[in-house]
Amino acid sequence: MYQTEDGLTKKDVVIIVSKVTKKGVVKKFFAPLKISTLNISKLGYTPTLSSRDINNKEKSMSDVNEGATAQEALAEEKNFSPRELAFRDINWQRAVIAKTIKEGTSPCLPGKDGYADITPSISMATGKTYHGYHHLYLREHQKQNGFPTAEYVTPSIIEKAREQGKNFFIEAGQKSVSLHTSEKIEGTENDWVEKRIVLFNIAQLNKPSEFRKWIEQNKLEHGQEEHGANWSPTERRSKTPGPEIICSSTDPEKYLGQFLTAVSLNRPFKVNPEQAEEFSEKFTDSLWERTGKISEITGKKTTDPFKLQKISREANAYCKDFMYNLLAEERKQERDQKQEQKQEQSRKGHGR
Repeated sequence: MYQTEDGLTKKDVVIIVSKVTKKGVVKKFFAPLKISTLNISKLGYTPTLSSRDINNKEKSMSDVNEGATAQEALAEEKNFSPRELAFRDINWQRAVIAKTIKEGTSPCLPGKDGYADITPSISMATGKTYHGYHHLYLREHQKQNGFPTAEYVTPSIIEKAREQGKNFFIEAGQKSVSLHTSEKIEGTENDWVEKRIVLFNIAQLNKPSEFRKWIEQNKLEHGQEEHGANWSPTERRSKTPGPEIICSSTDPEKYLGQFLTAVSLNRPFKVNPEQAEEFSEKFTDSLWERTGKISEITGKKTTDPFKLQKISREANAYCKDFMYNLLAEERKQERDQKQEQKQEQSRKGHGR
């Protein structure tokens, strides 16, 4: 019996599968998405995401639907430990994001107009925006491949549509993108589960527009089943830009937290060149900071590839607090303004 660690199917989370033996013992197996092991810093360049075969296979939708079984995945990758798989994945993503920061092309950095790119990356299944380094990585994936939007979907959602008789599939030759996540095991102090989520951009489907309509209709039907016939989905993100957010910190976690707030609320994020430069330096230094451990291969102090994940977690936490305080202050100002207007109208009324 095989099961994934959360609600996603084994086709979405391809590295973590649990096998329950006849004796009731749970054993974990990992089937990674292969990535390049080239030393990017020494080569002096980063291959484009479109040219890198993340799965090391070309997959049509029929391949994804049939999928490699857990046994096949185990047989193929049984020599890799969870930590090794996570290391390979996050190390690549760190290199990609660091390159965009160095070249000034990251969406979190301001353009010539002084504003960052707040275009969201979206999970089509939930309608939520991706956060942290996942957002930065998916936006780069979108740009490298020339996709119109950064809307992403898991293979299981596409398969669900096919089960309902919809003729949706990933075009032959298209390759997936993967995200690495670590989740703390409930009831433990310091035990984490490493996961890798497989995604496709909606533009990789044969009928993107029709698929988007199917997603929206499914959300509507599900919501009405849960909450009644009058239920309608609410917009998580304003369609029209709100008041701008002005950058007030160059600390990586706070800077990114403010940027992510702007993305979530669809608000312009204004950054001056000096702030952008200082943030870029701090972020890069933090990413490649040397640890006290010595590499057995090079004999030099190593860096921590998971530092990107740590910065991302702190940025997401800061984003929540920053957004809460920002909206609370705006609501207070709105109430105060209404109260002043009432008082002004009252004074005018008494003066007649």
